[in-house]
Amino acid sequence: MNKFWIIISLLLVGATAFSVYQWLEVEASARELREMREQLNDDLAEMNRELAQKLKITQADELVLVGRYDSAMSMYESLAGSGLDENALKVRKQAIDERKQMMRELEGKDAEAYRRMMDIKERMAEELDMVRSQGELEKDSIINRLSDEISRLSDKIREYEENDASKAKVADLTFYSKSGTRTTYFGEVKNGKANGQGMGYYVTGNLYVGEWKDNYRHGEGGKFYWLSGERYEGAYIADRRKGHGTYYYANGDKYVGMWADDMQNGKGTLYDTYGNVKFEGEWKNGELIDPN
Repeated sequence: MNKFWIIISLLLVGATAFSVYQWLEVEASARELREMREQLNDDLAEMNRELAQKLKITQADELVLVGRYDSAMSMYESLAGSGLDENALKVRKQAIDERKQMMRELEGKDAEAYRRMMDIKERMAEELDMVRSQGELEKDSIINRLSDEISRLSDKIREYEENDASKAKVADLTFYSKSGTRTTYFGEVKNGKANGQGMGYYVTGNLYVGEWKDNYRHGEGGKFYWLSGERYEGAYIADRRKGHGTYYYANGDKYVGMWADDMQNGKGTLYDTYGNVKFEGEWKNGELIDPN
């Protein structure tokens, strides 16, 4: 009989222990689920914050393109200290100054050239009127000479006005890059496309400043800035990094060397943030294949 109660007691203790174990398992799972939910909520909040920042930058970029520089600058200033890369904001502030300077220089050159030709024409016309009023015998030859000069100058003015449409002018454009990214452009425009010096604002929030050809980044010395803080300075051909260039990574490293098809291809060197060589040699499609 005592054995019976001992067995019953052991069974009860075992059942109780098993129940406690199950409860602890359920509680641990519930705690893990709560932590996962909190982490997901935090990640979602961070994504929404980053999206709002990118949207605000895009809105500010559009204000720049319509000439509302003060409003754009205020919006850029409001993003300072928000966790966004400060270099991206600095680049955009510099872009506003460059845009203003570009407009002043190009508009000043066109206006000055046209004004000088018109001044010359007016002075010759005044000289011709003075000669006509003198009544001297030799005035016919002088009048003919001045008339010929005025005629030639008039032809030049007409040619200037006719060719003015084909000259590169400062204007705004919207088009898509080779990768399909919507690009809002400000700079020199010829034949209805980005040709010459200009800057492109991308819907992703990135920015390019440099030479363009037929709506493509094309030429030496271009500068491309990512919102992450990384940037590339160097050659582009047909919208892709090709030739010699330098890529600055967000962690302070930098690659200096040859590029093709938007990747490291050819001789190149990777430096750390202190300028020490990490890797050097031959690269192919972004990977070091033959170290020195």
